[in-house]
Amino acid sequence: MSSDGLDESGVMVIQREDLVEFTDYLSSENVICKAQFCKLYRGKIPQGWNGLEGGDVTVKAWEKEAAESRSPGFARYYDELVDNFDFEIAFLKSRKATSCSSNLPRLIAYARCDDHEFLGVVYMIFSHGIHCATSGVFAQFFSTGWNGEYADVFAFGVILCELLYKRKVDQTPPPNGDLFLYMEVLKAFPMEKSKVKSLFGKKREFSFVDRSFEKDPYFNALDGPKISKLARLCLDLDLETCPNMQKVVKCLEKLHIGRDNVKMFTAFRY
Repeated sequence: MSSDGLDESGVMVIQREDLVEFTDYLSSENVICKAQFCKLYRGKIPQGWNGLEGGDVTVKAWEKEAAESRSPGFARYYDELVDNFDFEIAFLKSRKATSCSSNLPRLIAYARCDDHEFLGVVYMIFSHGIHCATSGVFAQFFSTGWNGEYADVFAFGVILCELLYKRKVDQTPPPNGDLFLYMEVLKAFPMEKSKVKSLFGKKREFSFVDRSFEKDPYFNALDGPKISKLARLCLDLDLETCPNMQKVVKCLEKLHIGRDNVKMFTAFRY
């Protein structure tokens, strides 16, 4: 193995050949999805690699040369991409995402090779204690075993509510509060189908955005009711009312913050 060892935070710094081995030579059969300038892969760490137990991981990889070949003009965005990469690594470290108790993916290792020409991140997803766990995000899965696009939309709605309320999935509920935040939202904001005009319709305006967000320089008061309604609709148990993921993305792109950034994130899809 070619690992460079641990950085100052105790996270492994690795090389491109490590990511190649984890993903079976970046095999197209292991591609989960393509997202802007990177690809997300299913991977597997060999037993005993740097003292770790073998196991499944998720690998995210950017390769400048490959991205440029697919997206002319991509180079001018690459410096910003590298900044975002550095921010992601720093954020996961600061949030103690190397711990099993975190609500974030566990950061196993990262690669920054050939003067930033190749970037990679290795995550480990645990079955408990993170947003991907079913107990707090899609509780019905435990009893029904049912999964599908609706489960993804529902889970996204739960995460949106946590962000807007500034409450973690495993945070102790308030006195007389519901066990799960989404149950509290459903009770507080009943939405009969007859009152739903559209995702951004005006038949009913409400917002449950935490007021502390008003201090954020990117805060936009018009986005509050829109993203609140989107979160509420994602939680709707009526499949005729609940949006599919394509509609969710379109709604996010219509937000003020989304319109400011959508050109960069959609101009170079491949």
